[in-house]
Amino acid sequence: MEFKNKKISIAGFGKSGRAAAEILLERGCDVLICDEAPASKFGELPESLRGAETEFGGITDRLFEGRDLVIVSPGLSVNSRPIRRAIEGGVKVIGEIEFSYLLAKAPIIGVTGTNGKSTTVSLIHKILSENGVRSILAGNIGNPLSREIADHPETDYITAEISSFQLETIDSFRPRIGMITNITSDHTDRHGGFENYAATKARMFENQTKEDMAILNMDDPACRNISKGIRSRTYWFSMEREVPDGMFAREGGIFAAEGGRSERIADVGDTGLEGRHNLQNSLAAMCAARLVGIGPEAALRSIRSYTPLHHRLERCGSIDGVDFYDDSKGTNPGAVIAAINSFDRPEALIAGGRDKGMDFGEMTSVIAEKVHTLVTIGESGPALAAACRAKGMKRVIECGRDFEAAVKSAYESVRDCGGCVLLSPAGASFDMFKSAEHRGDEFKRIVSMMEKRRGL
Repeated sequence: MEFKNKKISIAGFGKSGRAAAEILLERGCDVLICDEAPASKFGELPESLRGAETEFGGITDRLFEGRDLVIVSPGLSVNSRPIRRAIEGGVKVIGEIEFSYLLAKAPIIGVTGTNGKSTTVSLIHKILSENGVRSILAGNIGNPLSREIADHPETDYITAEISSFQLETIDSFRPRIGMITNITSDHTDRHGGFENYAATKARMFENQTKEDMAILNMDDPACRNISKGIRSRTYWFSMEREVPDGMFAREGGIFAAEGGRSERIADVGDTGLEGRHNLQNSLAAMCAARLVGIGPEAALRSIRSYTPLHHRLERCGSIDGVDFYDDSKGTNPGAVIAAINSFDRPEALIAGGRDKGMDFGEMTSVIAEKVHTLVTIGESGPALAAACRAKGMKRVIECGRDFEAAVKSAYESVRDCGGCVLLSPAGASFDMFKSAEHRGDEFKRIVSMMEKRRGL
């Protein structure tokens, strides 16, 4: 698509909206930036955006009147009034991922899923970069995809983490390799139920052809169901069973499969990463790397030196043998279950936060069965506590909004049994914190303070 001289509106002035506006101005477009937040939130526009018009403090019909295109932020639902009005007005509406795809010259490896996608794209990018393949890493992981593509036009592959919110607004987006790590309950408040959420994730493959490749989790029922409608070549990863094509783990070994034949290529311990979830992420990353042309031995060398991402089951301290793990980005039941299953010692779980309309049934059963002590915080804390008590759990401590008391109580509960403290909230952070990162940083600060006091 040729953007020069087009009249284009940006709906939502977050990171991706700002990047899109800069790129369009660089290409000679007439740009209008709209956001519901007041102008005071954004301050003076930088030099790179001085040519843009703005409408802050509310989004009106000016968003689409006389415009050729609207690029919408993932934070704005396509069902929101301003976006519905634009669509009804006959203006094409796309998201930043679609915009990025229109800019891209290199093939895209797109990864989505409820859990594990950030770690998986980071692993893929690391494997590619350390084995002679130029890769850029961007998308939902933090840096806008469009900006990275514009700044690195000569790359070999674009490795992108893509959320369900971003997949809502694709049109022609077609990754060379598309992947879904798993699909469990999350964002059902936005998507109107699990089936709609899964269908949105499946859009990763809707424009693929038989020339493209899809990678799916064989252990995930929703992924197996999605595979029935995929036109591209399908590959699998699994922790539980053999797969015809892809990667799987069995009896302590990692196997590569092709055409129904498999070969043991490593031991499970060769990844060097803790936890079942990280083995699963490694299998997924090795599968993608293999499709690019990088063998499992080379991929494993890169995985062994991988440093886990912040706030994703990140070990952040130890007091008297009790280790503390920050999994603040575990904001849905599937993530919490994966975190719980990563340990084989008594756990004190700190959970709670803002409920996103998810089903906690399976998670509370796992907590009641496997967790030593549950410490609840935030808005959903009372409901979580009640649900776990109803399933027979005795050691439940409610700390409301007192986060420091929650961390200390969790430590005290497992201090004498060689356990660990796990922050994996199963809820959004905004009831008590600015973000999941802020919540994790506060957890680390409290742990550090406790370590210092213990050392006195």
